[in-house]
Formats: sequence, C-alpha cells, structure tokens
Amino acid sequence: MLADDAAVESVALSDSNLLDRFGGSGIHVSMSTIAPETARDLAEHHAKKGVAYLASPVIGRPDRAATGTLFLLLAGEGNAKQKVQPLLKVLGQRIFDFGEKPWIANTAKLIVNFNIVAAIESMAEAFTLAVQNGIPRAKMAELLSETLFSGVAYKGYGDHVARHEYEPARLSIAVRLERRAPGFTARSRN
Repeated sequence: MLADDAAVESVALSDSNLLDRFGGSGIHVSMSTIAPETARDLAEHHAKKGVAYLASPVIGRPDRAATGTLFLLLAGEGNAKQKVQPLLKVLGQRIFDFGEKPWIANTAKLIVNFNIVAAIESMAEAFTLAVQNGIPRAKMAELLSETLFSGVAYKGYGDHVARHEYEPARLSIAVRLERRAPGFTARSRN
C-alpha cells in the first residue's frame, strides 16, 4: 500500500526493471487507493509484460490491518485472483470481488471514501445543531452510532468529531483534477 497515485506510479511505472522481476508470470496486487485511470494505466502496462495486475484497495485503518479485519475490494484477472486468495484472507475478514477490470475496485473504494466524508460532514452538522439546542456532542454521537448508524464510519469517526479531534487526520483525500472519472465536473476552489 502506497500513499497515492504519484507514489504508485513512481514505483510501478518509473522502475523499468520492476515488472521484469516478476518473471513474466507474476502477480502485482496493488492495495493503494488510487484513481481508476491510474489503475487502468497500470493494468495496461503490466499486461504488456505478461504480469497480472490486481487492484485490491482496502477499507480499514492500520489497527484493522494488524488484526486481519480489513475489508478488501478486489478486481482483476480470475486466475490471478484465485492464486492470491490465501494471502488476502490473512489480511481481511471479507473480500468483495468486483470482476475482471482492476479500476472498478478503485472506483468502488472512492465511492466508499465519498460516503465516509459525507458521514463526517453530516455528523459535524448534526452535532452543531445538537449543541445549539443544549444537547452535548458526545450524547448525540452515542445516539447516532448506537441506533440508526451503527456502522464503522459513525462509530469510528463519530467520537472523534464529537470531541473535535481532527489530528492526526484519519482520512486524507487528494484531488487530481487532471485524472478524474468520466462525467466528473470539478468546481473551482475559491
């Protein structure tokens, strides 16, 4: 897992000897959260060298990785996916298979990240309304995470938002406007 598209590209595309080291029948499993277009470029680049490229971005923080309870999103060539299953099962509690096109797993991960950010924004707004009406932020976080929204985003991020704990960042998003999904329209940042 590398930090972003630039890091993945610097390793997988810039090192001309990297794919040769796979021996022509190797499998590269990229677990980084990257743009779908980057994953498409990597898949094409790998195919030219006879190396299978699988995208398997993860849902979960380092503590979940340490306990083998990540959720893994997987896409790529079927035989390659089958070969890496034992490794992935050690890392995660569940694998979601998104088919043969690696960039689809990366698209799904970006959709997950969008929903996390939307949940954080929603909690911030809800907690502000609660405080303005005499309800403690922590009490509202407890109510939301124990009833309607018992998922990881509300439980995991809700307490931090309620306590105004924003450092260290628990989710970072870099926007690369030159590589975006088809149909995406970027608004200017003023």
